Amino acid sequence: LMGKALLLFEPNKGDVLPAHK
Repeated sequence: LMGKALLLFEPNKGDVLPAHK
């Protein structure tokens, strides 16, 4: 599962994806 999957499940955590990268 990649960050994109997280976006689909939790759009609110979108800020965490760019930060994670």
